[in-house]
This record gives sequence, C-alpha cells and structure tokens, in this order.
Amino acid sequence: MQPVINQLWEIVIKNPLSEKILIFPSFSAGRQLLESATRHGLTILNLRTETLRNLAEQVCKKSLLNSGCSIVPDILAMEFTIQVLERLRQADRLTYFNSLEITPSVCSIITHSIIDLKMTGIDVNDITTEMFVNPYKCEDIKTIWAEYDKELHIRKYIDQADLFQLAAGEVTPSQCIYIVPSNLKMRPLERNFLEALTKNNFQVISFSRPKGIIPLQTSLENEISPLSIELNEPYSSLLYLNDLANAPVTELPIQMFHAYGESNEIREVLRRIKLEKIPFDQTAIFYTTQNPYSHLLFDLAQRFDQLPVTFGRGIDICATNPGRLYFGLLSWAERGFKVSDIIPLISNGILKIPEKKSPPKSTITRYLRTSGIGWGKERYLETIDNQIINIRNQITDVAFEHDNDSSKTKLENFLWLKQFFAQLFTSLPDPDSEGRISYAQKARWLSILVDHYSSVVCQADHEAKKVICRNLKIIEDSVAIHLNRDDIFRRLEFLIRGVRVSASSPKPGHLHIDHYNSGLWISRQNVFIVGLDANRFPGTMREDPILLDIERESIGHCLPLLSNMPKEKVYDMVQFLSSVQGTLTVSYSAFDTLENRAVFPSSILLQMYRLKAHDETLDYSELIETLGNRKGFTPSDIDESLDDQEWWLSVLSMGNKKPDLDTFKTLYPTLLDGLKAESKRQLAEELTPFDGKVNFDPSLVDPTVGKDLVMSCSQLEMLGRCPFSYFLKYVLKIRPIEELVFDQGVWLNAKTKGDLYHGIFERFYKKLVNKGEPLNAARHAQFLYEIADELMSQKKVSVPPPSELVYDYERKSILDSCRIFLKSEEIESCDDAPKYFELTFGMHPGETNNNENFEAVTIELPNDKRFLLRGKIDRVDESENGLKIWDYKTGSTFGYSDKEYFKGGRQLQHGLYALALERLFSEKELHTNPKVILSGYIFPTQKGEGKRVVRLQVRRDSLYEILNHLFTLLSEGTFVMTDDENDCHYCDYRDACNRHSRSQKGLDKMMTDIFRGLRNYA
Repeated sequence: MQPVINQLWEIVIKNPLSEKILIFPSFSAGRQLLESATRHGLTILNLRTETLRNLAEQVCKKSLLNSGCSIVPDILAMEFTIQVLERLRQADRLTYFNSLEITPSVCSIITHSIIDLKMTGIDVNDITTEMFVNPYKCEDIKTIWAEYDKELHIRKYIDQADLFQLAAGEVTPSQCIYIVPSNLKMRPLERNFLEALTKNNFQVISFSRPKGIIPLQTSLENEISPLSIELNEPYSSLLYLNDLANAPVTELPIQMFHAYGESNEIREVLRRIKLEKIPFDQTAIFYTTQNPYSHLLFDLAQRFDQLPVTFGRGIDICATNPGRLYFGLLSWAERGFKVSDIIPLISNGILKIPEKKSPPKSTITRYLRTSGIGWGKERYLETIDNQIINIRNQITDVAFEHDNDSSKTKLENFLWLKQFFAQLFTSLPDPDSEGRISYAQKARWLSILVDHYSSVVCQADHEAKKVICRNLKIIEDSVAIHLNRDDIFRRLEFLIRGVRVSASSPKPGHLHIDHYNSGLWISRQNVFIVGLDANRFPGTMREDPILLDIERESIGHCLPLLSNMPKEKVYDMVQFLSSVQGTLTVSYSAFDTLENRAVFPSSILLQMYRLKAHDETLDYSELIETLGNRKGFTPSDIDESLDDQEWWLSVLSMGNKKPDLDTFKTLYPTLLDGLKAESKRQLAEELTPFDGKVNFDPSLVDPTVGKDLVMSCSQLEMLGRCPFSYFLKYVLKIRPIEELVFDQGVWLNAKTKGDLYHGIFERFYKKLVNKGEPLNAARHAQFLYEIADELMSQKKVSVPPPSELVYDYERKSILDSCRIFLKSEEIESCDDAPKYFELTFGMHPGETNNNENFEAVTIELPNDKRFLLRGKIDRVDESENGLKIWDYKTGSTFGYSDKEYFKGGRQLQHGLYALALERLFSEKELHTNPKVILSGYIFPTQKGEGKRVVRLQVRRDSLYEILNHLFTLLSEGTFVMTDDENDCHYCDYRDACNRHSRSQKGLDKMMTDIFRGLRNYA
C-alpha cells in the first residue's frame, strides 16, 4: 500500500489546489486508500472519490430528467427479458431458443449477455451469423436484443450500456485532475466515457505486477510500466508465485492451517485472534467465496454479543429477520399454507406478533397444531370459527361450568387468532378462472406482510426490510401480468434471492470481513484469508450458456471470456497478497461435511508453500503433511475456547483428567444433576429414582387408593407395556406434539381414518337395526357404500384431500374395506344380533358424540379393592349363550395372536370391557342376562382382511392378578422401562426415553419381581 500512497502523494504535491477526482471500483475502496494515506501523515486537499457509474449518472442527470427516462433496476431488466421471450415464443419468432424453458435464472443470464454485448459499444446489427456456432442462435439473439431495447424505450428506461453511451456523448470535459488505478477493470463503453470525460488525460496509479501472468485487456496494466518490486516489503516475493524459478530467496512469514469444515475454519481464525489478543480493528478476514463464509461469520457475530463485525460486501438477506420472513411466507404460500410452515415463523419470533391482546406465542402455536387446520388458506378461518362455536357452546353447557374461566380465556384467544389470520389473508389475491394469479397483487401482499410483521432488531434487519419492500414495490408498479402458480413463486424467490444488505467499510473497533478482491485497498496489520481450497479458488472454468467463449472471441471488442476468469482471480489474489504489510494467515477447509469427502488445497496454496520452502518440487502430499492435524471442534488450547461448548469439549478431551463436578454447581446445576443421576444409575445395585423408582403419595396415581382417579383400558395397557412411558404421559402429563401433517399422497391419517370407519359401521348397523332387517351382504352392499360416501363427503369438507386423485384412491380403499367388512359379518355374525353401538361410560364431555354417556363403571377386585373405569365399546352383540363385545381395529392383525391372551399385560381391553359391561348392564338393568361370553377384535379393513381375534371370557382370575400387579407398580412408584425393545417401535416417547443407550445391567436392574410377574401372563 505504501508505494501506492507515495504515487498519490506525488500527484497531490504537484497539484495542491486543483480539484482532484479519484476514480475507483467502489466508494469504499477509495475511502480506504484516503484513510490509509491520512494514517501515514499525509494531508490531501480537494480530492474526492467517485466511480465511473456515478460520474456517468451525474453527466446524464439533466437529460434523463428532461426525457422522463430513468435507469432500469436490474430486477426490472430481467422481468422485461422474460416478457420479451414469452411474446416472441407466442409469436413463433424464435428458432434456436424456441424450446428453452423461460425461468428467472435463464432470463437473468440472457439479460447479462445482452448487457455484455452492449457494453462493447457494438450495435445489434454488428453481429453476424459467422460469429456464432449456429446461425439461428445469432438471429434469435439479435431479435431478443432488439425487442429488449424496444421494451426499454417504450417504458422510458435506459440500462447501464445506454447510460455510458449517453454520457460519453454529452460529457463536457472539466479541468479536474482524474486519478485512476492501473488495475481498474473497464469495458469499452466505460473506457470511452473515461476518455471523453478526461480528454484521455488522466493520471494512473500503478501497482506491482504479478510475474508469469499476463494482465487482462480490461485494465490499464498493459498500457503502463509496472511498479518496480521492492523486496524489502514482507510479502513482495509472492508476486513470483507463478514464476518460482525466478523468485528471490527471502523469508516468507506466512502461517497456514487446514480445518474440518468451513465452520471450524472460521472458528480457528477467531481462536487465534483471541489467543494472541489481536485488536479487532487491526484485523481483516477475507474469503474467496461469500457462501458459506459470510453467513457463518454473521451467525457467530450474532451468537457472540461482544463480537463487533463489519461486512464489506454485506450479508445475505436470507440471514436477516425480514429475509427469513419473506422466504418463510413464500414457502408457506407455495406449499399450500401448511400450519407446519408458519409455526416456526411464529415460535422463532421471525413473524412479529402484534402485542395488543395477543396470546403468548406458545399458546398460538399450540392452538394451530391442535385445532386441525392442517393446510389450505380457507381452512384457517373456517376451522377457527368452528372452534369458537364449540367454545361458546361449552361456556353455556352445564357440564363445563367448572371450567368457564378457562373457556372464556380460550375464546378470547381464538377470537384474536381469527382476526390475526384475517389480516394475514386480507390482501392475498385469488386465482382467476384459469388458475393464474396477479404478479403485482401477490407482490403487494408480501410487501404488506413484510412491512407490518418483520422483526427488526438491528441495522441489517432495517435495511433488509427496506430492500424487500422496495423490490416488491417495483414489481407492483411495473409488472401487470398474471402468472401460473409455479411461475409466480419462482419469480418472487428469484427477486430477493442473493440480495445483500448492510455493507460497510471497516470501522474502528470492528473486525472486518470482505472478499479478497477488496483486500488491496484495506490496510490492516493482521490478515486472514479463508476458503483457499481447490473447489473455490480459482474454481473451474464455466461457459456462458448463452454466449460461448468461442462466440465471444469471434465477436471481439474486448468481450470478456469466462475461460479467463480463473487467471483473473489468480492475478488479483497475487496482487493483493503481495500488498499485505503485517501478519498473513491462509487456510482452507480440508473436508466437505455435506458430501462427506476430503477436499484438496488450492494450487495457489501449494505455490505459497513451495515459495516459503524455496523448493518448487514439493507436492500436495507434503503440503498436507506439513499442515498437520485438521483444526476441528475442539480447540488446541483451552484458553482458545470461544464459548462454553468449546470449553467443555476441551475439558472432556484432556485424556484421563476429569472435571471437578463441584466447580459447576453454581453455573450448571442441572448438568451436575444429570451427571449425578448417570453415576447413580451405573453404580447403585438397587432401583433408584433415576431408574424409575419414584416416592410419592399413592392416592395421586393408584386408582384403588385415589377414589377420584378414573382409568381407561389404553392407560392400563400402556402401564402393562412400559411403566416408564405411562409415567411420562399420565403422571408428568407430557404430550407429544400432535398436528395435522400435509402429505401429497395421503388424505386421512390412521386415527382420522379409523374414526371414519367406526362412524360408517355404527351408522350402518343402527339403520339396519331400526329397519329390522337381518344383514345380507348382497342386498345391503350398496346401502353401506352410500353411508360411506356420505361420511367421506362430510370428512372431505373438514379435511380436504391433497388432490382428487388421492381422494379417489382412498375412497376406493375404504369401499373395498366396507366390502370386506360385509363379507366377514355375513359369515361370522349370522347367528348373532348386533344390539348396542358406541356404548360409552365415564367419558368426558366432548369425547363422545353419543347423547347417552353413562358414568364411569366401578370394577371390584377379589381383594376388596375397586377402581373406576371409563371407555367406549364399539359394538355389543346378543347371542343365544350371552353377550359378545367387539372392538374394531382398522390396522393389521400384527401383535394379536390366539396364543397371547393378555400378551404379558399388554392386551387387557377384552377382559376389562367384559367386566365393565356386566357391571353396567346389571346396575342399569339394561339386559336380563348380562353375561359376556367373549370379547374380541374385528379387523374389517384391507390390512386386516376381515379377520377376528376372539378372547373367550374364561380367565377372569388371571385378569384380576394382572390388575393387582399393575396397581402395585403404581402404589410403589415403580415406573421402569419395558423389557422388550419391540415395544419401543411405535412409542411416542422413544426419544425422551432413550432406552437404547442404557446398559444391559441397568435394564436388568429394572426387572422387579412385580414387573417380571406381569410377563408370565401370556
């Protein structure tokens, strides 16, 4: 940097009072050079920084105002190209590009190709078919170019090329002294404008030129003498990276390392800054590619509150709250307004909830999950309205009087929820008769939501919100078209994708992050360069799919060749490296954590290693060996730890040295409790509270002691299957998250479909009994199908299917199951008379649709104990010998065997319902002979193939013994884990239980005599 400052100072000394304009690639680069000059003690007067684009805009400002024209925004230029291509295709005016898919990304490439052509200064008629690999391609490009220019003219816009063309013709040369860096990249129209502006009389600041690489024609480096190389500069020998044979022998104080993934690469940089106590404002981190490095650094800066950072190229808008909200809303709408898509926006605070009378976020998300909305715009307000009606009915229902305050609060919350979603959907446009949506109105809807509901907590959020709303406003005002659903979402995503916000120059007290292209202008004592792997730098050569390099070369006029990009990158990097004044550390990620494969270093890293070792024969294997172990998740030294996670990893990786648990009592009391619990589980021979042995009042859990406790069959079966899962669900009241999940290939989930089958069979038999007709499969098949169709139609309204195809498929499956049910009933129940359906007892209000709900039934045990039971019996048949209880199971027969009557305490429903029915019918005098002779399960669907599993009621004594075992577990507080891992396959609490991580010794310890005794009842 010093030689550059010296040249600038010479120009200033010669022209102290003249106005001087420094033309730089960006305002930030110019300011950095001036700040560096000031730090070196130079006083510079009458000098300002400009860019060629800004100077051109100043020149054309008046003429643009008079003509009513303006410079087209990039997003609008791309939109115009899309419209041009669609018109040309419809008019059948394209040949080569006729089958090209018109997408935003493709149209963006075409737009840039046209701009590239125009920036050379040639006219549309200057290109000929001989310049292209296909003559039809030439004609199509000329047609698109001409129509694009016509579109700009009609809409009173000019693009970048038009701007420089106009400025070169209108500029009036001034007496200013213009100063230009030799490496300023200019295309022909920019160069023409510079020469017209300065009368081709401008001062050039030259730089040391890398050896072995030819400068590109787009800069001035080929037109001037290079700056002589001063070997007293610390890294000047790096100019010989591509000419090692002639490199001087000097010490090269470069530090190198490699890391396990990009995240650890960034963390290692920060660890070194911390360990060496390097001031932030004397440090810069440069990357070779913005993603993922810029995003990773932004995330770390957000996590570490005390990490002040500036980003030279800004941050990806996706990392900001408004950006997350925009893409979240877009995904929500594109995927059919699924509840599962909006819940994260609310729970994570990305979608800002109006504070006025709003429920807590946890309450909002719980209502959304459990209300049954699932998906679909229309379902939100419809379902919420139904919930409001139900709550109001509960408030007026005598059975709910004890819960009135809770119901009123719930009503207020659902009323707020209705208003909230009504506001979200207010401006959402509906599709027209052809299913097309207004692009402008969709943009307006998103703009309103981002403006009203963005969470703005920092300057980056403020800028992101402003940019998103501005871009959407441009579409709203300028693009009046209707698009199909896929196209509109694709365009809206492309509209904001890749936008960067909160760009900043280096600031005092801040660590600066930037692209290596900006490094030449930023003077900081400590420089880190990350991302020097072979994939990222210099990268692979890529062709422009619209204008191939062979075509660009034929056209000429300094049209940039993409094949030169790797060379250009190396040239710029070497020039930057040689300018570094302080410490230099270079690194790369040696492992791709996504692809799970090793990554090799960049060739420039190998050249640096060779230059440092003064041996140009060294290869990659020797470089990798020299770099040593990859930097990973654990710091090399505990003092390097950036956060508590790294500190713990450092402590726990100290070999046999264990942390002193007493040290963590204050900071990590719950962690200490966990470690102690694990220790008790491992060391104690007897059952401990950490194995499932809980001491509390039996009246809280044992229904034979607590007289108000009411049990259900499913509760007792869960207790018999796995006491620990029972403890989680019924004692701790932990419930898994239940929500209606959208699956494009499924209409009804298992539970909903099961309820539908129960409803179909109940209505069918009730109507059949009312008619007094015996079942006849042939005669009643159509009758059953009509009932099924009616109930399916009702269910279709409350739970819309993903498509008619899916609905038709599931309808056929349900009707096939109805046929199987009829066939089974005709064979198996011909001598029996179905009498009672959906018989409920002890159910809570709202759990049953039956008008008659008996109170809970008291079950008396032989040991004079008793308990209350509640439940719902699907069907009771009368036979000559007694009553038969049937329960419909809409799954397969898996788990039900004639040889496993109680299945070790896991299947008790058949026995419990028999006891309950006999007791209920006797007390209510509902039947003269309330004796249950069998209780069984019917599997009426395609999965079950109409099979029946029968349990003759001949083992009452065993049932009573099983119940005594279960109630003993409850009264003693023994909630151990199941002894069979097969019980875990469909358990909702599998993740919470973590049984698979327990040692066999620990599992064996849980096998108490009482629990082991249960398994003896097959």
